[in-house]
Amino acid sequence: MKQLASVAIPILLASLVSAQSERSRLYSTPSVPPREALERLNLREAWATYVPTDDRRDGILSFQFAPVWRGDRATLQLLVQTRSGLIAALDAETGQTLWRTRVGDPYKGTFALGFNNTDVVAERGTKVYGVSRENGEQRWRMEMASVSSSAPLADAGFLYLVLGTREVAYYGLPRQNQARPDFLTSYTSVIPLQLQPVQTAGSLAYPSPEGSVVVLLKERARVSQRFQTAGALLAGPGVHEADNAIYFGSQDTNVYGNTLGGAEPPWRFSTGGAVSRTPFVNDEDVYAHAEGRGLFRLRRRTFDGKQLAAHLVRLAVLTQAQVDEVTRELGPRGQDSASLLSGLQRKGYLTQQQRDLLRYRSGEEVWRFSAGAEVLAVNPKFVYATDRSGRLVILDRDRGRELSRYNVRDFVVPTANELTDRIYLAANSGLVVCLHDRAYAAPVSMKKLLKPEAALEPKKPPSLPGGGDGRVP
Repeated sequence: MKQLASVAIPILLASLVSAQSERSRLYSTPSVPPREALERLNLREAWATYVPTDDRRDGILSFQFAPVWRGDRATLQLLVQTRSGLIAALDAETGQTLWRTRVGDPYKGTFALGFNNTDVVAERGTKVYGVSRENGEQRWRMEMASVSSSAPLADAGFLYLVLGTREVAYYGLPRQNQARPDFLTSYTSVIPLQLQPVQTAGSLAYPSPEGSVVVLLKERARVSQRFQTAGALLAGPGVHEADNAIYFGSQDTNVYGNTLGGAEPPWRFSTGGAVSRTPFVNDEDVYAHAEGRGLFRLRRRTFDGKQLAAHLVRLAVLTQAQVDEVTRELGPRGQDSASLLSGLQRKGYLTQQQRDLLRYRSGEEVWRFSAGAEVLAVNPKFVYATDRSGRLVILDRDRGRELSRYNVRDFVVPTANELTDRIYLAANSGLVVCLHDRAYAAPVSMKKLLKPEAALEPKKPPSLPGGGDGRVP
């Protein structure tokens, strides 16, 4: 009986993932939410626009948030790719179309785009194209011996492709007068790498459906870490690029948090249900959906004393005057969260029961919303998510209580925005809508960005093959 159950569970989960994918392909023609409905939700429309799609066969293949750095300032763009081969760059704050271009054969694209500060990379079957971030002009083209099995990654100087299902190839991006990227080296995996990969400053993380994540060094095609779960992976990891950390969920019902390089202790949280979607990650939290259990808000990192004090004041557990009094008495020790809690308890400002109920360590559950499915955006006060029926639900961020809801089930394209508080809705008709809370006229940053000049460019090109680290195909 147990053997039958172990076979049935993967089949059931595979069908659930397939159903999620099929929903994102539904062709629908929603309208912009009416003003009176938005007022009831305390929301405003920032802008609405259409990305051209050809017909009901067409639709949005990928929807991505892509910062562009000019000096020390980052501007957020949206990169929208259609199944018919159109790539459009939109200003994320105003909705203005910056450029549109078509590359490759229509309906040959399978994966999301790769991008860096200067290039957008698109795969079309065995062909890979590089497009200028500045104006959308095609900069280069490369034909591969085999198709990719996951989305391309690019940083300031290099391109990374999975060829077939196991080979990660490293390329130097074209400089002036170069027609195509230069092959440098590669790594061959013993397991398939078919899910959405992510990158941080010096690492590439490739998840496998077989239940592990392989972390490669950028400066050399070699495994630096490998994370293993007790079940299959059904989606790629979430990532905090600036903090060099990844988060992923497994069929084994756990959410895993790991710092690449081991700078912080890893953590694991058991949800009680299979985690089949990519976690939503911002500076403070990880939001994860578990089948049959709903949406969890998990603490991403342990609070220091200052962060914990602000959290207690925000929850109205303490007054600012009480916090100031204790931190003055503690001096430098007030930066430590455990010392701060002990000091507050000695003063009688915090009871043992209140202390026991606090959730301030990494990997701890802050709350669970049983009807939640996917997070769209977060601001300092609210979480904007969808429920199992595709309705927008607005949750109190501190406690996870539902405050209101609205039907947006015809906006089927996934548009999770980890970077700011703006809510984006998109449909395969090409309609894209941006909403925000009325209290936040300007976008609020919710996730620290990684500046490419400072972090994404390796100090030297990846090492050529040697010592069994890679091979030339």
